[in-house]
Amino acid sequence: MKRALMVSASFVLAAWAAPGATQILGLQILPVPSILAGKYGVTGTVTCNLSTGVVAMMTTQGVYTFYGDGTGTATETALGHNAGTIGSTNVNHHTFTFRHTVNNDNTFTLTTNPGSFRGTFVSGPTAGLTFSLDQMGPITGPIGNLVGSLTGVSALTGVTSDSPLETITLSNGAVIQRRCQRVEVFIKQ
Repeated sequence: MKRALMVSASFVLAAWAAPGATQILGLQILPVPSILAGKYGVTGTVTCNLSTGVVAMMTTQGVYTFYGDGTGTATETALGHNAGTIGSTNVNHHTFTFRHTVNNDNTFTLTTNPGSFRGTFVSGPTAGLTFSLDQMGPITGPIGNLVGSLTGVSALTGVTSDSPLETITLSNGAVIQRRCQRVEVFIKQ
């Protein structure tokens, strides 16, 4: 009994002292790299209810780069239009940064960093205007491998399960609020 108590006390003492030892010795404990590290080609659809009562629909495609430290960057192109409104079609290019986690149930969660979403309309009625988006709902979905892939993660699918109020600010001073649902498919490049 004494021996078991001494061994347990030793483990507790070692766990307590380890952070101090790393500071004294100048050691750095690195986080475990994310299994999602790498570039993924992404395509998706977005449906948004605008505060004006209009429904906007978009298709997106781009590249998301997942870094091993749980961060990432995205570069996308979106083709959008307002339902039932001829002449509303536009194209924009946008970028943003994000955080990602791998969950215990073999799913991932991707959260856009607030204030990082910036873009430019390149065609349509708003061509030439720049814009920013304050936030997007987190995207969550399963992690999987494609048939025939050698190793590692090669496919992700995700949806938004929450629809926070998003605010778009245009360079002409216009402000648009919306709530959106997103569906994304990620294929590792």
